[in-house]
Amino acid sequence: MKNQLLAFISGVVLMLDNSAFAQFDEKFSKSFESSVQKTIDRSGMPGMAISIVHDGKEVYAHAFGVRNVDTKDPMSTTDLFHWASVTKPFVATAAMQLVEQGKLDLDALVTDYLPYFRMGDPKYSEITVRQLLTHTAGMPDVEDYEWDKPQYDDESLERWVRQIGEMELIFPPGTSHRYSNIGFEVMGDVLAKSSGKSFEDCVAEQIFAPLKMTGATLSIEDTESADRVSPHTVIEKKTVVRKHWPYNRRHAPSSNLIGNVHDLARWAIANLNRGTLDGVQILKKDSYDQLWQPTVDSAPAQGLSWFIGERSGQLTIEHQGGDQGFRTALILFPDLNLGIAMATNTDRAPVDGLLRRAIVGSIAELR
Repeated sequence: MKNQLLAFISGVVLMLDNSAFAQFDEKFSKSFESSVQKTIDRSGMPGMAISIVHDGKEVYAHAFGVRNVDTKDPMSTTDLFHWASVTKPFVATAAMQLVEQGKLDLDALVTDYLPYFRMGDPKYSEITVRQLLTHTAGMPDVEDYEWDKPQYDDESLERWVRQIGEMELIFPPGTSHRYSNIGFEVMGDVLAKSSGKSFEDCVAEQIFAPLKMTGATLSIEDTESADRVSPHTVIEKKTVVRKHWPYNRRHAPSSNLIGNVHDLARWAIANLNRGTLDGVQILKKDSYDQLWQPTVDSAPAQGLSWFIGERSGQLTIEHQGGDQGFRTALILFPDLNLGIAMATNTDRAPVDGLLRRAIVGSIAELR
């Protein structure tokens, strides 16, 4: 699978450099799609969907396998996936929009926006908005998402933020770096209170609507079950459908993005264009200087939600997601104006972590 994806991305980048988009479908896609389907059949992975964008256009999209291993319904590029942590860059973008509107200060204390925010450590009062967005606040992580007991009401996010008040910080704010879904859930409540809207409405109105991401939502109630692919896992070497779609409104800011690969393609183009798509500007160009500014010395480096790296001399901006039943990835190469979104409907996908390595390897092969 790794070699096949490496070859695939190498071919894509070569053709993009040569502006040979018309030749892609004719000369490459059939062999690539055949090889991927064979890998899916061998591995037991139900299916996946992929989209590639370059120079402001979606140049390739394809779906493989099935939506559900029991029904055998074929996958479509318009099918909806749970994108898990790929949600987080939307949180950071919405935050920067509110900064531009003068409604949010990244270096203000979280308690300035959430007076009820507490942790079982007096240093919680020192946590800033920026620290939440860069995973440097010392926040613990979620132990049980309760996907089997989802909450849907408008108060669920604030109620969760109040509920975590007995948890301890894992380090003093600003002294280290530890990935935290809870931190982004608190951040989502900050967005809600500073915007005067629910977290979901804030993102929908400021990002999904202007970018015409028509299939994207943070609320499962906006979707039909028939449009969503089934989540899968492996039990005793057999791929099975998971009982619960991973959704709980209290975890919306960290995990609840639902959409298809075309939605993520539009999101990728807007980011590669530094906030602009089809003449609509959702963010000022210089806001990306903060979004994509490495603030933590890690590998890859941490920006505002995004992970930033340099591979084979090329800048990479990315975020991946994994949850019960899904593995996803969105990777941007700003200097190549190239972006790739991939979603799979199993948490045991053999492509886990592979897409990023494939892209980086392909660029190295071009030299």
